[in-house]
Amino acid sequence: MSLGRNVLLFHAGALGDFVLTWPIAVALARLYPQSRIFYVTHGGKGKLAEQAIGVDSVDIDVGWHPLHGDANQLNPANQKLLRAAHTMISFVSDGRDAWARNVSRMVSQANLLCLQTPPRGRILDGMHVSDFFLRQFEGHPAMHTAVQQIMRSIADRGIGGRSPGDGRILIHPGAGAAAKCWPLDQFISLANRLIAADRKVEFVVGEIEIEKWPKGDVDRLGQTAPLQTPSDLVALYRTIRSASCFIGNDSGPGHLAGIVGVPTLVAFGAGDPTSWKPLGPAVRALSPTDVQDMETAVAELLRGVP
Repeated sequence: MSLGRNVLLFHAGALGDFVLTWPIAVALARLYPQSRIFYVTHGGKGKLAEQAIGVDSVDIDVGWHPLHGDANQLNPANQKLLRAAHTMISFVSDGRDAWARNVSRMVSQANLLCLQTPPRGRILDGMHVSDFFLRQFEGHPAMHTAVQQIMRSIADRGIGGRSPGDGRILIHPGAGAAAKCWPLDQFISLANRLIAADRKVEFVVGEIEIEKWPKGDVDRLGQTAPLQTPSDLVALYRTIRSASCFIGNDSGPGHLAGIVGVPTLVAFGAGDPTSWKPLGPAVRALSPTDVQDMETAVAELLRGVP
């Protein structure tokens, strides 16, 4: 059987973890220029990747669950996409489960790599999680070299190209877990100091913060500075990409800001900054003790930024 022309990447994790896999997708697009690169992931994240790195996507929530059980129930469209793959990268399987057995049986001629993501908060002995991924390509020299080159490029200039920022300092005070959040009062205090220094400040929050936070907390942000509430991840991407600086917690938006080249400051409440800070050319990560720590870091990050 001849090999197909698709490369599929399966991912079902959170936004930050998803963004950390982008160097792999970009590297595969460079390595296989005649192939179509598909993320099989949640719909919103797929649309984001289409916009930010120019890949295709299909929604993992639409008809892909049979791969974890009775693969005969996989719908014809998904079967066609799967059988046309020559390479598959999975972040949804350990390589020994029903998913991997089903995929290997259905597309036996394809190259399947099941990459492992370390648990959030795990200390990787000074290694960044992107290097943890890279190590798993050591048995595949061409892929290893391609991913390594893209990682170096992202460290130098980010991903996807970006125009100069519009002068806004964008602050995202949320995160997926409360333990990862620097106190809201501290973010508001930092915003007030930046505004007093004639900086243009905006807050941005997503549906998680709007749904889970007390309304009074969201209102306080809007009373301090203009408040952006993007309707989806593509809108969030556009809001972040045009800013001159991003400040936030260890969260998906911080990873997005860093990788597209926006000067990014991330406050770590829990977790190891060495292992989990965003990728990108202008990223600063710290565990602040007070507002002065953050204000000093912002000043250093903004040197030379209009």
